[in-house]
Amino acid sequence: MAEIYRRHAPSVYRRALQILGSEIEAREVLRELFVSLLERPAQAAAPRAQLSAHLYEVTTRACLQRLRGRRHWPRLVEPALDLSALMAGPRRALSSALRNVLPQLPESLAVVAIYHLVDGLDQQEMALLLGCSQGQVEQQLERMRGFGRAAETACPAE
Repeated sequence: MAEIYRRHAPSVYRRALQILGSEIEAREVLRELFVSLLERPAQAAAPRAQLSAHLYEVTTRACLQRLRGRRHWPRLVEPALDLSALMAGPRRALSSALRNVLPQLPESLAVVAIYHLVDGLDQQEMALLLGCSQGQVEQQLERMRGFGRAAETACPAE
């Protein structure tokens, strides 16, 4: 387990920090994830590439749970948030606007949002990670765009 931690902890921490924007929370996600591996050693027995992909997905979902648990996230999408513009823009660390809206998205859309907007993955790469077809990924991206349009309609800019 020490070798697995040495090899994978830095990337898990970077991923959590990128999504959460908090060093403390990123360290907590890292700790919780590796405690889980200690409790379920069969997960850590996977081949290296499979373990990396598993940790990538588990870290993303753990961070989404933390974002949902934050008490200060807004109940309505900020009027200035335009998911379509974010989808067309450059890939970068999670913005505070996106961090605020992720807890409001269904988990499947939130994961797709992070994979697409932050990681810059294409539809084929997302399909491999999610274990679905490219068509399903395309549908999720369209649902995400629709969520942004619905939010803009519900909260028109003043």
